[in-house]
Amino acid sequence: MERKNRRGLELQSEQKHIELVVTQHQFDSDDALRLTLATTDDAFFASRTSLGALVYHSEETPATLSVPVRRRDF
Repeated sequence: MERKNRRGLELQSEQKHIELVVTQHQFDSDDALRLTLATTDDAFFASRTSLGALVYHSEETPATLSVPVRRRDF
């Protein structure tokens, strides 16, 4: 199925795997996580023009955020 953006350009889909940095924070079961996508690098201050990022989530194009967890030892 061919998908196009608002400008009529064909959208391409690719799978990305990003290694998550270890965190020492202990989340409770009712805590929420928010995924933020950035298309600029803070190290390059001159690069402030974003190319944009699109995330589709539907039955045809599922999107997931998988977070590895470790059971808390009591």
